[in-house]
Amino acid sequence: LAIVDGNPGGTAAVICDHQLPPHDWRWLLFQLGRLPAPPNLIVCSRIADDLLWAEVLNLGAFDLLLAEPFDPEEVLRVTASAIRMRPLNAISAIPLCAAHGASGVQTTATRS
Repeated sequence: LAIVDGNPGGTAAVICDHQLPPHDWRWLLFQLGRLPAPPNLIVCSRIADDLLWAEVLNLGAFDLLLAEPFDPEEVLRVTASAIRMRPLNAISAIPLCAAHGASGVQTTATRS
């Protein structure tokens, strides 16, 4: 899990693996969507296929990084894009993730 700080607007992007025991990226996407200014989520997977990539995009995450070890230039490109595009899709994931059983989970957000 990596958090990209976008001060003064708060967290701009979060990078996570597709599995986050005891949850997964869908749960994290829902939790981020509950924040007042949600950051973009970038999902990573070394075993991803086109189906996972489509699901990541359709549910509202920003992108899927494939293949480990990751190409540093690709990570920087995708992260920079997520920061630039944050206002365009920051709220879109909320209703979609609720359909996947993520509703009812409590979260507490803190800002520094």
